[in-house]
Amino acid sequence: MGLFACSPPQPSELDGFDYVDLPIDRATRPHLPASYGGISGAGLWQVDRFTTVADRYEAPAHVTLQGVAFYEEFTTKERLHGRIRCHGRKSIYTVVGAAVEAEGIR
Repeated sequence: MGLFACSPPQPSELDGFDYVDLPIDRATRPHLPASYGGISGAGLWQVDRFTTVADRYEAPAHVTLQGVAFYEEFTTKERLHGRIRCHGRKSIYTVVGAAVEAEGIR
């Protein structure tokens, strides 16, 4: 399991699906991967966390699936800036959920 933090995501909608674009900025964070190949299908999670007095992270109080990654795109040939595109919460819980329910899959 890996963890990648980013600036606030950029949501959008097209043809009844919602998308969340996670910005990639390797110019200011050169330790980030040069490629996110193989990340397709990874979950985009919202994790509510809190710290203890000793500044140690405890188990998250609440975790919610907010998206599923499926596409990586860099906007510069040096691969310093780009995005990871995810299907968003509406697509997962509404569109896919309705399709699964219609098929009777449990």
